Amino acid sequence: MGIKLNFERSTLNHLENHEIKLVNVNLIKGIIEELGIEDEININDDYINFLLNNPCEKIRKTRKKMKLTLQQFGDLLGVSDTSVRRWEHGNCQISRKKYERLKDYI
Repeated sequence: MGIKLNFERSTLNHLENHEIKLVNVNLIKGIIEELGIEDEININDDYINFLLNNPCEKIRKTRKKMKLTLQQFGDLLGVSDTSVRRWEHGNCQISRKKYERLKDYI
């Protein structure tokens, strides 16, 4: 399975042994698809669910609904406007810590 998903076998070993947590959205999606469990899996982690379900659009809609500029929204969450722009364009993902601040506004 590691070769198809484009990650090292050691990564899978670390996951299986609970030595690392899985936060790479593409890796999560790949594992779910590879195992064919899309309809069976129930992810009970709000942050992971957020990351798997179009976070860029949710962040953008939340900011626009609040009528905030990138800078104002960034100030609210304690990040730069560049970080907000990257989140909205999918160039990087919001951290769990910043998501915890954001989820009160979604």
